[in-house]
Amino acid sequence: MARRRTEGEVRIYEDPRDNLTVDVENALLQERASQLRSEDSQIALLWNVFRSLQKLDPRLWLPRFILHSRAEPKAPPHVRDLLDSSTLEATRFHWWRRLDLPPSRHEWLREQACNASLPLEHYPARFVAEKKQEIARLLRDELPLEDRVEIPLCIETPAWMLVVLAVYKGNLRQNTRYDAHRDELLRVLDAGTWAAREAGKKFLSLVVYTDPRTFNTETKRLVDLYRGHGEMLTARLPHRQDHDVVDMAAQTLGELRWRDIGGLLLDAKEEQRIGLFDLAVIDELIKYLARKDLGFNLFRRLK
Repeated sequence: MARRRTEGEVRIYEDPRDNLTVDVENALLQERASQLRSEDSQIALLWNVFRSLQKLDPRLWLPRFILHSRAEPKAPPHVRDLLDSSTLEATRFHWWRRLDLPPSRHEWLREQACNASLPLEHYPARFVAEKKQEIARLLRDELPLEDRVEIPLCIETPAWMLVVLAVYKGNLRQNTRYDAHRDELLRVLDAGTWAAREAGKKFLSLVVYTDPRTFNTETKRLVDLYRGHGEMLTARLPHRQDHDVVDMAAQTLGELRWRDIGGLLLDAKEEQRIGLFDLAVIDELIKYLARKDLGFNLFRRLK
């Protein structure tokens, strides 16, 4: 299809399917067509990479991703126990899954709103009165002050749930409508830990980004703020009383660069059990990642 470029030389596809490499007709993509047109679309990048990986045996790549994403060089036994073959055989993928917030979050928001204590400093002063009117209307109509959380990708086994957030040349949101201190990562950790707890499962999270020094400085800052800092995460979630769950979420928060994924896939090619189909999918993914502006170089020969 014909293509055009924006003033910043970012390619825009007239047909968003031309920006996809796998399952281009999937119905899951229909409502996101407008977000897929840009060559810099993080949704397209996430889909092209992880939808391709979904076709492979997760035992080839998923443990590598989770272990490499951790801060410690060696994962503790309780993490490795989550990655045994029998658990991974039952892996399921959920795209753009919507999760409920803990009821205590809605209660906290209503209480703060009734006390005129919601942090609204992310709005210019001239808009604050309008926002307060919106809040009053929502309270009067008994409507929630915060929407459900959409998880771009949730990978689930009988034992655990992994939520995946991904950015490319942008950053995670720094606030929500009526809470200047409620960033996108915090929302995902809040809703994800609650959903996992209700299902009786362990919770894991992974943030994938491009470059923390240029494109994704703010995203990296959020990861560093919460990763390994259970006290900070607990302070940012004052409505949660299950502090052990919140603290564990801080300990299991992982991060990967897109370029790391390319290197880990090259390593996966050395697996003895890998088949011809697996090799073909991985080779195409490596080539795709090498074409993107990710700092990933094809430094090993494809076999």
